[in-house]
Amino acid sequence: MSKETTARLEAIAVTRALSLNAGEDARVMLTETEHPAELAHAACSLAASLLHTLVPGKGQIILDRLTKAAVAEG
Repeated sequence: MSKETTARLEAIAVTRALSLNAGEDARVMLTETEHPAELAHAACSLAASLLHTLVPGKGQIILDRLTKAAVAEG
């Protein structure tokens, strides 16, 4: 299996774990990956794909809110 395929599968598994509030499982997967850069790329692509499937404009609203929250924490 290619490292890109492995990264995509890992990204799906991490996303699934996070959506099920299994943060510790996600943390383990993220720290144990052999290809962190590929996993990061796959995870970002997955997130963009998921946002794209939402009602038009809703993805941008979510990103705007996340940006404001991050800046407020800063």
